Amino acid sequence: MKVSEKQIEQMATAVVEGLLEGGLAHPRGTRADLEAAVRDVLRADLRGEADLDQEVERLLEVHADRLDEEGADYRRMFNMLKQKLARERGIVI
Repeated sequence: MKVSEKQIEQMATAVVEGLLEGGLAHPRGTRADLEAAVRDVLRADLRGEADLDQEVERLLEVHADRLDEEGADYRRMFNMLKQKLARERGIVI
């Protein structure tokens, strides 16, 4: 999923707000520090998904001729393989 830096900032702010308002987090640093940490986690997660997407594309490319011969739907195969690899690796997508 393509997410802009502005969207990451908005998500981090919303997550921190929810945690603080719900009494679910008691940060040792400032709110800004907590938001920065959440932004870092979001970026890492998004990078992980992008890496997974690239791996799936490489795997499908290797088998492109066979997929064409069998008339397989590329998007469907991409999603199925991505789900399978994510499940095997414990990646939440």
